[in-house]
Amino acid sequence: TKGNIVKVTVAETGTNTDFVPMIQVIGPDGTNYGYSWGDLSALRQITANTTGVYKVVVSRADSFDGTGHYSLVVRGATK
Repeated sequence: TKGNIVKVTVAETGTNTDFVPMIQVIGPDGTNYGYSWGDLSALRQITANTTGVYKVVVSRADSFDGTGHYSLVVRGATK
């Protein structure tokens, strides 16, 4: 919903692996809210500028080959 503060977190779970999580948030109007990455976790906090469906893209932040397990948490969003 427009005006909501939304926090998106991705965190590696289990043993630290070569996977370096990165998240990006894209608004329903195509606005790119940027990205965040970290060795074990990444956090992106936005203020929604419009009501609609937002896309969260999870990828790796480096070019190395590796896998990992992660959790994705979204707080502050409404249906």
